[in-house]
Amino acid sequence: MINRPTRIGKYDIISELGRGATAVVYLGEDQFNDRKVAIKVALGVEGMGEDEARRFEKLFLNEAAMVGKLSHPNIVGVYDAVVDGEMRYIVMEYVSGDRKSVV
Repeated sequence: MINRPTRIGKYDIISELGRGATAVVYLGEDQFNDRKVAIKVALGVEGMGEDEARRFEKLFLNEAAMVGKLSHPNIVGVYDAVVDGEMRYIVMEYVSGDRKSVV
C-alpha cells in the first residue's frame, strides 16, 4: 500500500480521491482560505530522461494555465500550480460527488 502524504505545500491532506496513470488526486484543506481543495499531484518523473522530464513539467503547467483561464459553472476553478523540486501539483476547487445534477 502506498502511503499518502499528510501535507502538500500549505495544504493538509484529508484523503485520496482518485488515482490515474499520470496523477493522484487528494482532498486537501486550505487553512488560510478555510476551504476544501482538490490537489492533483503528478506521479514521479523517475526513469525519465532530463529532456522528457522537462517536457512533462511543461505539459503539466500548461494544463494548469489553460484550465485556469476557463470560466464556466461546469468547470472547476484552478487556484494554484506548483513545481517544487520533484513534486508537481495543481490545486483546484473541490466539488463533492454528492451534488445533484440540474439539467
